[in-house]
Amino acid sequence: MPSEERTTKSAERCDLHPANPSIARCDGCGRPLCLACATPVRGRVLGAECLAEALGPDSPLPEPAPPRFRMSRAEAFTGWAFGLGVAATM
Repeated sequence: MPSEERTTKSAERCDLHPANPSIARCDGCGRPLCLACATPVRGRVLGAECLAEALGPDSPLPEPAPPRFRMSRAEAFTGWAFGLGVAATM
């Protein structure tokens, strides 16, 4: 996909990290990639699977990023309320 057709805002999600929005599509296979999965190589954006093909067989591949922990609203509110209670106690 030409770089002119890529958009920076997307409603799509990363294939490997569904909690993360996609920032680009792999120029090799076209799947959506998040910031942790997208690897810029020679003016292209590639995922880990297509990276080996672009760099050659002797190059080491980077480890894919582990899924990030995403806090729910209830957990965030509980943490905020706890912090407020500690601050009020002081």
